[in-house]
Amino acid sequence: MTKTTVAQIRASAVAVALLIAPSSTFKSLSAAQPQAALPAPLSGSEILRQAVQHADWFNWSDSAAEFQQAENFFNAAHDRRNALHARVGVLRATMEDHSLTEVQRQLAEISAMPEVLGDPDLLLFASIAKADVDGELNAQDARDDWHASNNSPNHKIIRNGGIAHWASGAFPSFYLGTYRKVGD
Repeated sequence: MTKTTVAQIRASAVAVALLIAPSSTFKSLSAAQPQAALPAPLSGSEILRQAVQHADWFNWSDSAAEFQQAENFFNAAHDRRNALHARVGVLRATMEDHSLTEVQRQLAEISAMPEVLGDPDLLLFASIAKADVDGELNAQDARDDWHASNNSPNHKIIRNGGIAHWASGAFPSFYLGTYRKVGD
């Protein structure tokens, strides 16, 4: 049988104590270690841009929380234009969770606001969202929305304003019903 020395017992006791010590011991030990920097929180504009990117990919489920976060941010900052942009995104991203006629009504109200009518980017985004809802309720309403946006004074601004990807992406979904009828 081997004799255990006092030094070995003390070393074992320290090891056991470290295993069962409260986490504050470890916090003090880890405090000396350099900590990785946490990523900076995203700005409201970055959150909105990320939500719109998900919407561009037709990933509305992922964009819903981002649009809601952006809407809260912009409402708190009293930024009405971007809050409306985010609100339209929330309505479109969560339309399956609500009454479509209520979402349609809210989008129609937003689309008729003077600040939306004067902002081609926001008007197009709101019109596309409304047409998506209209398409779920009545394909003719969606086609009417598309014709109205093509005939509006803002159409040239929309096409020339760097947001043609929304306009061109919107075309097939609005006319899908027409293509089906022609093919029948």
